[in-house]
Formats: sequence, structure tokens, C-alpha cells
Amino acid sequence: MRKLFYLIPRTALVTIYKSFIRPHLDYGDIIYDKPNNSSFIQNIEAIQYNAALAITGAIKRTSRHRIYEELGLETLSSRRWFRRLSTFYKYFTSKSPPYLYSIIPKINLESRTRQRENIPLLKTRTDTFEYSYFPNSIKE
Repeated sequence: MRKLFYLIPRTALVTIYKSFIRPHLDYGDIIYDKPNNSSFIQNIEAIQYNAALAITGAIKRTSRHRIYEELGLETLSSRRWFRRLSTFYKYFTSKSPPYLYSIIPKINLESRTRQRENIPLLKTRTDTFEYSYFPNSIKE
């Protein structure tokens, strides 16, 4: 991307990044997005930041927020959050295979009075399971 900076317009570089690089960073993101996985997530965020620096020609230590705003990019963490909740919504509304939405606890509409949560939380015994996809998505 750094070598293409002088040859190709910025809009084309953004399109190349979104088409060829970002899908590799997004692949499986709803699964590995866990609170105890911060070093891995920081490395992935650094890849997007370096690509944004290469597209804009900015120097290191430039504000991520400013560069992302200028290029029209969102942070990978916000993309993971949105994708995780939209995928969970598909599971919850039965728009996925039965073996996936059968994991989610069913809502008892008769006993629901003044409850904040629409979906009952899954009982977890270990931190590993507590921060996995389904319990974490229900909390969100």
C-alpha cells in the first residue's frame, strides 16, 4: 500500500483496503473478540492503523480517530461489536440453523414483569465460557 500511495488515488487505495485486506481482519471476528484476548486484538487494530497511514501518507503517532474519519473507516472493535450483535439477532429470531438458536434460552412471556433483560443470562461456571460468544452477546 505504501508503494501504491504515489501511483493510485486515495479513493482507490481505500477501496483496495476494504476489498482485499479488511475481509481478512474481519474473518472470524465475532468468535475471537473476547476481553482476555486484548494483545491479539491490538495487533489487528495496528494493521488497520498502518494501512490507514499508508493510504494517507501521514506520519506515525497521527490520531487514529482523525485518520479514520478522513478515510471514512470505522474501528475494527466497533465493526466486531456490530457484527456480533447482528449475528446474535439472527440467531435469536430463528433466521439461522436450529442447532444455533436452540442454545439461546427461551423467553417466558407470562412471567415477565418489570424485567430489564429480555433474554435470560446463561449460567456460567468458568471465566472462559463467560466471555465466549453467546453469554457475552446476551449481556451486550
